[in-house]
Amino acid sequence: MFHILIKATCTLNLICQIFSYYLNFIGLCIVELVSATVFCVIFALEFDKQVNFIHWQVSDFIRAISGCLYFLVSSLILVIRGFGAASIIAGLIGIVATVLFGYDAYFILKHMKTGRQQSLPSPSVQTDQPDVTTKGVGFV
Repeated sequence: MFHILIKATCTLNLICQIFSYYLNFIGLCIVELVSATVFCVIFALEFDKQVNFIHWQVSDFIRAISGCLYFLVSSLILVIRGFGAASIIAGLIGIVATVLFGYDAYFILKHMKTGRQQSLPSPSVQTDQPDVTTKGVGFV
């Protein structure tokens, strides 16, 4: 859902970190950018419905949580240490990416909970009276 916004913030963060002198977190941006792109393609092509042995929602949730934590730590390091204007801007964009990853993880978890509740069979109430709703109705 938020894959496009996440890819945009990862790209902006990557650009700002390239222009700064502190290049330790560039790999993080590239990994999260690639993983968001891969999951976006998987869900867009509905590949998740063809391959059932992988729980795609849990995998996407783990991606979102790990991205949230990694960007939080790296952004705080970039903002607190202040290695230059570009690294501070990269840290601020990383904080925005942290919020987006957290928001994405929240909605994935919410979707997983509602999907699990909808897939459970509803308890049926048994009555002593016969079902009269289909009497006299002809089915074609």
